[in-house]
Amino acid sequence: MMRRLLAISILLSIVAAASYILYNTNADFKTFVSGLIQSPNEGNSLDSLSTSPSPDSIVHQKARKKIPKTLKPDEFYALDEYARKTPKRYEVTVSTLAQYLIKPAKTDIEKARVLFTWVASHLKYDDKAFNSGDYTDYSAENVLRNKKAVCDGYGNILKALCDAAGLEAEKVIGYAKGYGYNVGDTFKETDHAWNAIKIDNEWRLFDATWANGYGTNVKGKLVSTTKFDSYWFNVAPEAFIFTHLPEQSNWQLTGDSLTLAQYEKLPYLDETFFKLGFNPVEVYNDAISGKVKVFIETFSNDFPINAAQLPYSKNLGRGNEITLKVQSDYAEKIVLIDDKTWHYFKKENNTFTLSHKPTGKQLWICVKINWFDKNVHTIIRYKVIDEEKIITTMLNDGL
Repeated sequence: MMRRLLAISILLSIVAAASYILYNTNADFKTFVSGLIQSPNEGNSLDSLSTSPSPDSIVHQKARKKIPKTLKPDEFYALDEYARKTPKRYEVTVSTLAQYLIKPAKTDIEKARVLFTWVASHLKYDDKAFNSGDYTDYSAENVLRNKKAVCDGYGNILKALCDAAGLEAEKVIGYAKGYGYNVGDTFKETDHAWNAIKIDNEWRLFDATWANGYGTNVKGKLVSTTKFDSYWFNVAPEAFIFTHLPEQSNWQLTGDSLTLAQYEKLPYLDETFFKLGFNPVEVYNDAISGKVKVFIETFSNDFPINAAQLPYSKNLGRGNEITLKVQSDYAEKIVLIDDKTWHYFKKENNTFTLSHKPTGKQLWICVKINWFDKNVHTIIRYKVIDEEKIITTMLNDGL
C-alpha cells in the first residue's frame, strides 16, 4: 500500500512539474489556464499612466488565435489601391498621369480622391531642403520627375493634376499649426500650402502634405515618416480652421473671417480630436463664442472610435454623474480610469456605455482593440475639478 501511494505521489509530482513547464513555455496553454480564473470587474490600479497605461487584468474564457484586427475597406479602398499601384510608364507627364488615374473614377469626389492618393502615397517630403532652407524648383513637372517636395510642391502637383483631370482647383497659402508648433506660438509669415478643389460646385479643403505622413524632431532636425492619413482628404472647414489659416480669408470657407490674432488664440485641436467624431460646426461655434475655452486632450489611435456621447470640455465637475457613450466596430474593451480605479464600459453590439461620478483629479478613457493586447491605449483625458471652480471660471470669463 505504501509503495502504491509513493508511486502515485511521484507521478503527481512529475505531472505538476510538466504542467508548470508547459504553462510557462506554451502561450496557448497559458491562455487556456487563465481562462479558468475569474477576473475582477474593476479596481485595477496603475502606478503611473501614459498614452499606453499598464496592462489590465482582462482574461478570456477560451483560447483564440492571436490575429490582430485590421481596418475594413472603406468606400475609397479600390481607388486608393489603384492610385498606389500606378505603373511608372504613366508617370511621364502630368496630363498622362491624370488621365490614367481618373479612369475608374465616376464622380468629382472620386476623381479628387484618386489624384490626392497618388500625391500622398508617391511623394517623399524633402527633409534635406527643409532642414537646410535650400529649396529647389517645386513646379509640378519637377515634383513629378523627382517624387520629392515640400508643401509648396505638393500643392503645385495636386492642382496641376486636377486641372488636367477637369477639376477646378487652387493652391492655398497660409499659416499652419503643424511641425514645430507649440501652443501659444505666434506667426510672422506664412509657412504652409494646401489645396481647395471644387467638388459638385462647392469648394472643399485638402492637405496632401499632411496626408503623406508626419514629422518628428531628431536632434533638432526634421525627420519625416511616410504614413497615409485619409483624414486630410475633404476636411470640414470648421475643423480645418483649427490648424490651417489661409492668407486670403475667402478660403476659410466657414462663413467667418478670422484674423491671424484670433487664429493664434484659437484652441489647438488637431486631427486626433476630430477623428473621434465630434461635430465640427458645434465645436467651432463653441470655440469662437468662448462657450468652451479648454478642450479635452486627445491621443492618436489607429482604429475608428466614435464619441457618440462624450463631453469635449476638458473640465468635469467632481461628483456630477455623467453618462458616456462610445461606438466602435473594433474595440474589445473600453475603460474609464478615475485616477487609479478602473471602470469598464458595458458593451452592446458596437456601443459602449457607462454612467459615472468622477471622484479623482483626472479621468482617462482608454481602449483595448485586440483581446490579447497587453496594454490599453488612452484616447481622451479629462480634468476633474470642484463645481465651485467651474462656476467661478465661467463668471470670470463673463459667461
